Amino acid sequence: MSELIVSRQQQVLLLTLNRPAARNALNNALLTQLVNELEAAATDSSISVCVITGNARFFAAGADLNEMAEKDLAATLNDTRPQLWA
Repeated sequence: MSELIVSRQQQVLLLTLNRPAARNALNNALLTQLVNELEAAATDSSISVCVITGNARFFAAGADLNEMAEKDLAATLNDTRPQLWA
């Protein structure tokens, strides 16, 4: 199951966060997929708007704290999260 569902309707790109068990918490894998899709959309002149939504009852719980808690100091210092938000 993909953590990001991508669909398109004419000039609208729909990105659906798909981690319902985690209330769509943003882990590194989901953030990477989201950034890749948004960067591709930014260079696609046939896309007029991107809509980001969450599946089920949730948009996004925020950062995936479980994923962050599993990291040691070295992994935390090398986290890609800041670069993904830049």
